[in-house]
Amino acid sequence: MSEIASGNQVQLKSGGPVMTVEEVDGSTAHVAWFDGEHNFFQKKVRVESLIDVTDLKDEPAKAFEIDPTHATVSCPDCSAKLEIRVKFLEHRI
Repeated sequence: MSEIASGNQVQLKSGGPVMTVEEVDGSTAHVAWFDGEHNFFQKKVRVESLIDVTDLKDEPAKAFEIDPTHATVSCPDCSAKLEIRVKFLEHRI
């Protein structure tokens, strides 16, 4: 696993948006990102809660592979998987 450093692209181990590391101060990373509506955010997070996605060739790690009735959540650090099933009670268009 690579070290988290300024300029790296990271993601929370639990998923979420890809963020850019602005600065690392000990065990704290200062990160910034844009949401889908181009709003800018900055936050401080613990380095151990991040995974470096800078060198991934495809898109960043995804926590979920979803179809409307079934989801499989995979741990990025091991092979553990959790399956979730959903029952729709009503469907409107």
